[in-house]
Amino acid sequence: TATLIERAVGIAQTFGSPVVVTVRNADGFSGFPPSQLLFDTPGIEGPMAGLSSALRLAQARGIGHVLTLPCDAPLLPADLLVRLKDGLGDSHACAMSSSAGHLHPVCALWRTSILETQLRQAGARDFSLRRLAQQAGMATVEWDVTGIDPFSNANTPEDLARLSKW
Repeated sequence: TATLIERAVGIAQTFGSPVVVTVRNADGFSGFPPSQLLFDTPGIEGPMAGLSSALRLAQARGIGHVLTLPCDAPLLPADLLVRLKDGLGDSHACAMSSSAGHLHPVCALWRTSILETQLRQAGARDFSLRRLAQQAGMATVEWDVTGIDPFSNANTPEDLARLSKW
């Protein structure tokens, strides 16, 4: 049985490469190749720490966008990247997923040019991805929910078992 992180990597690989897993420390990730692990930016909290590291890596590699995904959402839609790219268009810094009227800040496509704004916000000890996206210029991409929400979280083994039925 695959772990949540292994499932997340499998989902991410369907959207393209490179796929990296941002981590606070390497504990519990001994099965991952070192090239796939990216350490969170020190001094930044929560998901923004991983975004910061991913944006820096992408800029260094000349990549213009970063797709962020959570490890606990095993039902992400197959059209996620395509629809976020369409939502991003030419004028937004971020395209964020939404379903049933709820934003999903970790399910987003970010232009790497947002890094400077992100670093300023983190320097002010504001680690909200939602505020970062709103300040920088965000497009919201809505998914219909028929049956189960494709952005549902699996926070327990029971949640995962329930979601696996879908």
